[in-house]
Amino acid sequence: MNSFNDNMIIFEAPQMFSVPTSIVDKHINAGYNELRLILLLLRNVNMGFSKETLLNRLSLTEEELSESFAFWVKEGVLFKQGDKYVLERPRVRSTDVMTYSAEDVAERIDRDHSILFLYKKTEDFLAKPLTTSDASVILSLVDWVGLPSEVVALLLQYCADCGKKSLRQIEKTGIEWAEKEINTCERAEAFIESERRKREIINEYCSVLGITGRALTDGEKKAFTSWSENMGYGSDIIAEAFNATVRATGKYSYQYMDKIIATWFKQGVKTVEDAQKASQETKPKAKKNVKRFEPTNTTDTVSAIETTWAIIDGELGNI
Repeated sequence: MNSFNDNMIIFEAPQMFSVPTSIVDKHINAGYNELRLILLLLRNVNMGFSKETLLNRLSLTEEELSESFAFWVKEGVLFKQGDKYVLERPRVRSTDVMTYSAEDVAERIDRDHSILFLYKKTEDFLAKPLTTSDASVILSLVDWVGLPSEVVALLLQYCADCGKKSLRQIEKTGIEWAEKEINTCERAEAFIESERRKREIINEYCSVLGITGRALTDGEKKAFTSWSENMGYGSDIIAEAFNATVRATGKYSYQYMDKIIATWFKQGVKTVEDAQKASQETKPKAKKNVKRFEPTNTTDTVSAIETTWAIIDGELGNI
């Protein structure tokens, strides 16, 4: 029996095709069906396949084929764009919404329980029955933008919490999620929690600064976001900066505060104690008042000198 070392292995490649390195690096242990599907697609880029062709070429059932496509979509390797799959995430615009007929909507709801759930959740969110146009927006988030229906459900809840009440806002936010690859429940939940914490910190800032009954200006939003996200400062540091600003200017000024906080950040300020110490070190020292003798005119000065000598002469003459 010949051993492996006795044989010469020759690899010839007259024709080759590319495989994204991420597939090998991250998904080499993917399922047998999934790997066969992605290799077939990569071997035949820009080529159309009917479902029957794929089923026959791969010897799969419809369920197995559907699961294989779903795997690569979930992993962010394939992206569904209308009735086709692509390797690179497409740039989606709000004008790209797919148009569904009332019959199309009804058929999807009857066939897919997740779409039925999403449809009802959207009606509850908007507090009104969905029109065919409304349903097209929601279904496009799934079919065109590429968000799973369970992620769209989380998107609806997120928009409700943020006060985004229109379908246009929901659609725009859904496209933003897709661009940021927030396309799984885990990523969506992590993003929602992160945004919740950011809003909480901003609200704490507003409470410290006495901002109530109005929306923040664009400048305030930018400054507050920098303080919380870039510098990681809590409301205690902001309160100290506010106090320093009022002492210096007599009023609230987020611009003045921003300069103080930026300086503290460069100095490595981490705590209120650090901030107070930094404020003391940078406070200008008061100048001592030194009285200086300033003669009013030459005549007075001469008279004063003559008077002094006269007194001295008199005192010496009495000795």
